[in-house]
Amino acid sequence: MEPQFKHFEPSYIVGMPSLIHTSKMKETIPLVWNHLREYFHQISNLTIPNQCIGFEYYPDDFVKTGLFYYMPSYIVKDLSSIPKNMCGKTIEGGFHAVFTHKGSTAMISKSFEYIYHDWLINNKEYELSSNYDFEYYDNRFMGMSEESELEIWVPVKKIEA
Repeated sequence: MEPQFKHFEPSYIVGMPSLIHTSKMKETIPLVWNHLREYFHQISNLTIPNQCIGFEYYPDDFVKTGLFYYMPSYIVKDLSSIPKNMCGKTIEGGFHAVFTHKGSTAMISKSFEYIYHDWLINNKEYELSSNYDFEYYDNRFMGMSEESELEIWVPVKKIEA
């Protein structure tokens, strides 16, 4: 799984953030997506076609605590109308390594493991430029199907010599 390198345009997302421990990801993340789907009709300014983002933010103490914020969300045109039970965020634009995860989301942890524990450590050109990443879900995403695809966007910058 080799990345493509792309520039991400600044985008707005609206969703429901949760604080999650790495040991509870497999059971918690599907629950927070289901919760968002119950209320997604309240989001008034969705982009068309609908595009989803699974946004992960890693606090400075992530390695020590195993806790991170996960926000299942939809891309919106702007942040002028955020439902009461949701939160809005701007994802800054920038340079990203983009990995395509193929197959069921049940196996997505293997893709993240490869990105952070193999590719990022072993490449000599790029390093992380921020403490977030996100999954991008478009029309290629088919849930638990082995034919499904989604993208994992990781902010990177060239390593200065």
